[in-house]
Amino acid sequence: MRRPCYVVDSFAAQALAGNPAGVLLDGADLDSRSMQRIAGELKHSETAFPLPAREPTAALHLRWFTPESEVAFCGHATLAAFHVLVEEARRIRVPDAGVTRTAFTCKSGKLNVKRSFGTALKFFGRDKWANLTMGGLLTALVLLVSVLRLTPLAT
Repeated sequence: MRRPCYVVDSFAAQALAGNPAGVLLDGADLDSRSMQRIAGELKHSETAFPLPAREPTAALHLRWFTPESEVAFCGHATLAAFHVLVEEARRIRVPDAGVTRTAFTCKSGKLNVKRSFGTALKFFGRDKWANLTMGGLLTALVLLVSVLRLTPLAT
C-alpha cells in the first residue's frame, strides 16, 4: 500500500517545532481499522485523512485518528491537512493575492474554510469565525470548540 504521507509541524515556521500531525492522502478505499493502524504506526497525537466529499457543498471529508481511536475534530491536524492540500500536493488552489473558500465535513458536522494567499487559514461555522494564527490561537480553539459544541478531550 503506497500512499502520499506527510508529517506537518502545525503552529511552527520551521521543521521539528510546533505540534506535529500526520496526513495521509488517497485513503478513500481504507476502512476505519486500516486508518487506525496507520495512525498507530505514525505515532503522532493525530493523523488526518482527507477523503472525497460526502456532500455536494463540501470539497472533502476529513477524519482524524489518534494512535488509540478516531476523534470528532482536531485543530492542528486540520491545519496540517490543509497545508498539505494547498502547499504540498496542490490539490486546493489559492490564487496569488486571492482568497479561496471551501468547506469540509467531518464527524462534528460541516465547517467552512477561508484561505487568503499568504495569510492564516480561517474556519467558520454558524456565523462565528475562528482565526487560527499564533497570536489568537487559544481564543480561536476555544471559539471553534464552542462553534462545534465539542466536548474537550481529557488529557
